[in-house]
Amino acid sequence: MPDLSPQDPGPLPRILVVDDSPDSLWLMSQLLEGRYQVLQAASGQEALALANLDPAPDLLLLDIVMPDMDGYEVLRRLRQVPRTAGIPVAFMTSLTEREQQVLGRELGAIDYLTKPVDVREVIQRVESHVGARRRARRLEVLGERLARSLSPGEWETLFRGTAEPSVELVEAPVCLVLVCAAALNGTQEERQAMRANLAALAARHGGALDRFERDASVLIFDEPAAALNAARALQRHGEGLRMVLHDVHAELARFAGPEGIERTLLGGEAERLALACADAGPGITLTPAAYAALRGELGTADSQVVFTSRWVGAELTQGRLLAYSAAAPRGHVEPATVD
Repeated sequence: MPDLSPQDPGPLPRILVVDDSPDSLWLMSQLLEGRYQVLQAASGQEALALANLDPAPDLLLLDIVMPDMDGYEVLRRLRQVPRTAGIPVAFMTSLTEREQQVLGRELGAIDYLTKPVDVREVIQRVESHVGARRRARRLEVLGERLARSLSPGEWETLFRGTAEPSVELVEAPVCLVLVCAAALNGTQEERQAMRANLAALAARHGGALDRFERDASVLIFDEPAAALNAARALQRHGEGLRMVLHDVHAELARFAGPEGIERTLLGGEAERLALACADAGPGITLTPAAYAALRGELGTADSQVVFTSRWVGAELTQGRLLAYSAAAPRGHVEPATVD
């Protein structure tokens, strides 16, 4: 059973600081720890070894003047290896001659920070570079996904039509409804008809179908109550449907598609919900987060809870699922004992 309790925000971005001065390494670690996972290297050779870690650093802050291998040579070697060629590198040095800065830029450095460092400036620039790196990675993932669904012309317009892809990456609270139905495993015509019906139903309740999830049918809503109302409407018109509702703070992409403004999930929420749906019986299953968001809605007199409740696991707070089925009294939820 997948754990659908509130998700960990994920690992901190990795910053590799390279400097032969212990004092400089200590200072940069003090500035960056807490916001980032800080790796330290006191030499060029050590920097090259750490740059090959998996996952790779999100940013490398590189001193130029070092005894065994200077920063320019470190950068040259990084760019020669496909695995490390894309790591952003910012030089951090007391050298201020323009020629040295030009050489660094020609080798592929994205920034040039002078020592002694300005604390506020370093933090702002690191945040900017790490954010740009993260956006580039997410756009790469999104581009691969949309290439399977958009025509070549539509894809080119979205990702190549301007210098910057016209895609907005947002993090927002949403309520997701994953739908498992036999028609979604049927012929291509049956799948298309089912997904068209899901898109229309979601739109009537203020939501949208994520058209770019190939392995699952996920409806996205801004409000948990709207998601529940859509799920109940869908169940009234579909025998044996299995649905999982999850309230989550998710990362999404928004862009203008051929059918208007589109939204698609960028994280792994759909995969986790698909695993939950495989274990769920017919009806609507609420994750702990969805149950917490909808507790008041489920208890109102006009809220028709159309499921018999059962617990899976010992406690709701352990991240297990609470499911409902057709035998429950109207507006009443009562957990039962699991055999």
